[in-house]
Amino acid sequence: MFDIIVISHGSFSCSLLETAELIAGKQSNVKTLGVDLGCNLDEVKNELIAYLTESKNNNRDVLILSDLFFGSPFTLVCSLMEDFEFKHYSGINLPTFLEILTQRHCLSLDEILENLLIIAQSSIIDVNSYFCEEGV
Repeated sequence: MFDIIVISHGSFSCSLLETAELIAGKQSNVKTLGVDLGCNLDEVKNELIAYLTESKNNNRDVLILSDLFFGSPFTLVCSLMEDFEFKHYSGINLPTFLEILTQRHCLSLDEILENLLIIAQSSIIDVNSYFCEEGV
């Protein structure tokens, strides 16, 4: 199993984890960070560094999930890519997050990442078209 860090604007990351835990149960080795309006980005960066250092000291792979490509949380994570080893995917949503959480106990990080983009694309459904095709 690997560690997961979810970083987002505001409280999205915390809410994402709370919601996922309602569906999939309590999760271990998952940290959340939020970038609030007017917050001190150096403090958030230091928290992120502490999480990454803890994972490294425990010889655990790390997957970082950010909410928005090129947003402040994304940029903050990218600033650490030269100093730490981790995988970073942006654009996280609940269906994709649930897939990661439920598969990480039996698959390696690399195995999950092989299909992550396919899983993410399939998590957006045109409901009108779906029901038209199903004849409902």
